Amino acid sequence: MSSNDPEADAEKILRDFARRAFRRTVTDVDLKPFLGLVKAKLAAKHSFEKAVRVGLTAILVSPDFLFLREKPGKLDDFALASRLSYFLWSTMPDDELLTLAEKGKLSQPEALRVQVERMLKHPKAVAFTRTSSASGSDCARSMPPSRATCCTPNSTTCSRCR
Repeated sequence: MSSNDPEADAEKILRDFARRAFRRTVTDVDLKPFLGLVKAKLAAKHSFEKAVRVGLTAILVSPDFLFLREKPGKLDDFALASRLSYFLWSTMPDDELLTLAEKGKLSQPEALRVQVERMLKHPKAVAFTRTSSASGSDCARSMPPSRATCCTPNSTTCSRCR
């Protein structure tokens, strides 16, 4: 991989990647430390690919990627997108959710209903059905599951409590 304008191309790559990784709009301030790493590698004559990999790796170990950072109170559209996606798909929000969040439209009742229906129809929703139903037991509601709260009196021990 090479580039005729490495700094501009690196910024575009990192901005797009960070938006998905951080599950929100990314500001110039957010990107500054990651771009600084890339620029330092480029200045040290590393390849464009290696320099960009350093920036991408730094994003993946950033607290903004590793943790959901939500403000107390009513959820903003980005927090709503993340919660929906991790709850229904067990993965990060897709571009459609992030775009609606950026426009401030995801929290509108009709848009939210349409997105939930879309997400439940998607193959990724298999993760939701596997984790939310545990053969009639309460395993999914007890985290971590325990025999005291999981298995019903008339059933054998479920596979999660064995």
